[in-house]
Amino acid sequence: MDPQAAPPPSPRTLEADGEWRGNLGVYRFSWRPQHKATQRLALHANARRRLPMHLGRTGDDERVSVTGESGAGHCAPHSPHRTELPVDHDGNLFCDARGISRNQRKKKHLELELQSLREAYARKIADTELQCEKQIEAAEADRNEWFKRKKVEIAKIRAGVIVMQALFERRKRKFISQMEQEREQTARQRKEMDEKMAAIEKKLADTTEEYESRIAEMQVAHEKKVAEMDKLQRTTEEQALRSERHLKIAEGEITRLQEIEKGLRFEIEDMKVRLQVAERAEDLKRAREKAEFLEDELRRLRKRMADRKHAEAEALRKELMEYVKFIVRILPDEWRARVKPEILQRLAAKVGPEEDSTMEAISARDPSSQHALPPLDDRAMLSRNSS
Repeated sequence: MDPQAAPPPSPRTLEADGEWRGNLGVYRFSWRPQHKATQRLALHANARRRLPMHLGRTGDDERVSVTGESGAGHCAPHSPHRTELPVDHDGNLFCDARGISRNQRKKKHLELELQSLREAYARKIADTELQCEKQIEAAEADRNEWFKRKKVEIAKIRAGVIVMQALFERRKRKFISQMEQEREQTARQRKEMDEKMAAIEKKLADTTEEYESRIAEMQVAHEKKVAEMDKLQRTTEEQALRSERHLKIAEGEITRLQEIEKGLRFEIEDMKVRLQVAERAEDLKRAREKAEFLEDELRRLRKRMADRKHAEAEALRKELMEYVKFIVRILPDEWRARVKPEILQRLAAKVGPEEDSTMEAISARDPSSQHALPPLDDRAMLSRNSS
């Protein structure tokens, strides 16, 4: 068999396009499912493609085209070098010995090809029938399954319809019984309402009579009250006239009092102005007295500060002279020789005769017997200077 031979077309899609190489040439075919004869011819061509390779092909290549319905069973050679056999007037072929042997070989090959085509066609028909039977069985099974499902669905729908009808009948009976109960209740309520209306009408008539009698009594009382009110009105009018006369008198008195009030207001304003002037004079006097008092206090404070300053200066001068005397007393002779005589005279003049003799005695002493200077307290000196 040809290893490159295409598989047979499916029964569902029986369409074929291709070519077939046989001993007589290459057959090209194009098939579409338009007629049963065309289908059979396409199946025959596909089966022929599976012929064994030992059959080979002849030296004469002829290309045959198999078309659709219009070309079913018709092979048209497409070889560019086609030879025509000689025929006589009756259509019989003129042939010689070579032509007869060639025709016999061709006949033998054609018989073999025809036999193989018949076998392939039979196998293809069997396969197709088997596939069709399988498809039919599958379709039957699907149809039966679909029919069963539909029957079940219809049964469910019928059951639902029965249930709904039963529910509807039940609701209908319930609604009818409820309507009967409501009708009876409505009749009973209507009867009760008629009785209530009769009682209300009777009560209304009794109430009307009672209120008519009360209205008559109230009318009599109202007439009496109106008469009293007329009398009261006349009395009130007389009082109003008297009140008007008193009002006129009071208005005249008010006018006189307003004039008096106006004069008193002017006097009050004048007194306020005088009071302000007096307050200003009093404030000025107080300010002057306070200024004089402050000036006296300032003079006393200045005098006190000056006295304190002089006392502190005198105390500092005395302390300073004591230090000077001590320094002069302990100075050696060689330092005393270096001191200017003018400074010594000034010190002697400030110290006095007693201090001068003391200084001379001290200066005549031995320098080795002199004592060291006492330490000065700088903080005390600074505090005194600052004070």
